[in-house]
Amino acid sequence: MLHLETSEPAQLDTLLGDCLCKLFSDGISFYLEGIGYVISHNRKRTTRKIKRDQFYLVNEIKQIGLFEKCDDPSFHQIDLPSQLYNTSEIVHELQKRGVLLPAVRVRTWLRSFFKQLRQDLVLNGVSRRLSTLGTFFATGSFSEKDYGFIDVHFVPRSENSVVLGQNGPFERPILRDSFEILEAAFDKPIEKRTILLREYLGDEYPESLSIASFKVQSRSPSLIVATTGLSSQGAELVIEIPFVENMPSWIPRALALGWIGLQTISARKLIRGVVMSAGEEIAKGISHLLIHERSLQRDRHLTMQGEFMFLNVSLVHPEEAEFADRHGVNLLIKALRERSFLGLSKPSRKSIWKGLTFPETH
Repeated sequence: MLHLETSEPAQLDTLLGDCLCKLFSDGISFYLEGIGYVISHNRKRTTRKIKRDQFYLVNEIKQIGLFEKCDDPSFHQIDLPSQLYNTSEIVHELQKRGVLLPAVRVRTWLRSFFKQLRQDLVLNGVSRRLSTLGTFFATGSFSEKDYGFIDVHFVPRSENSVVLGQNGPFERPILRDSFEILEAAFDKPIEKRTILLREYLGDEYPESLSIASFKVQSRSPSLIVATTGLSSQGAELVIEIPFVENMPSWIPRALALGWIGLQTISARKLIRGVVMSAGEEIAKGISHLLIHERSLQRDRHLTMQGEFMFLNVSLVHPEEAEFADRHGVNLLIKALRERSFLGLSKPSRKSIWKGLTFPETH
């Protein structure tokens, strides 16, 4: 049994995390006082399961975690489920798990804990106080050092899936090259060219890189620039920017640096995400690239040269690179996705961690 007066703080933190994790995995949502709603939600989806030269379409239900920052529980936009635990129910669950104190004392401890979690987010942009449940992180403006000025997000530590069934097998098509699938999606390329790597990387690199640009027709049109000929290395590189008629000069350089990454880092690691430093400015004020799996064409494709995936090459701000170095690339990817910046390079955009300062490490 645990007593608040005698137990180590870490023990109590772990007990709370385990308690909330069990509620979440059982499909129970809850409100964290002064922080927001954590909603356990089931979503149907269809994924592709690849086996050699065939694939299956798998239908499943995936449990995901939704979150809405909410200081006051009565002011929310998210649809609340019928089964929702508030502070009193969480206190009761903790007492069932061995916290032997009156409910009023447990409630006081919980409020102190949640206040510290909020402080973590305001000062550091991340809190892992409930690491068994997941990670909370913040984006936005940190200059005010106020919870009201930041956006808060939640990443569950685990999300369960239940397979409903599958269809197949289907034969995997063998593409002419990586451009074929982009031509099917976006029509013929606007431009094709060959870039000489020595112009961007130095005379010790005699290789060349074939690239093409495509216009993506949408409400906000964009320009995709992709490579071909790298399939034997397991990946092709893609950069996407808001649409412009003429390809900016920094794009071939960024793709050349991405090529360097593909020579020195395994494609499997690049798919999960890697931040690279160029050592000098690529675009105005930016000298780092994020290379990661491209979500819009995330399947593995076959060509005569081999199997490959498309990898995004994206510009990231110095604060974002620093955040990834301290807290992991996965959180950077999640944060960029939440702000609709993932995969779309726009040198003029502001950092998603504007005003966040990092403590010095020794």
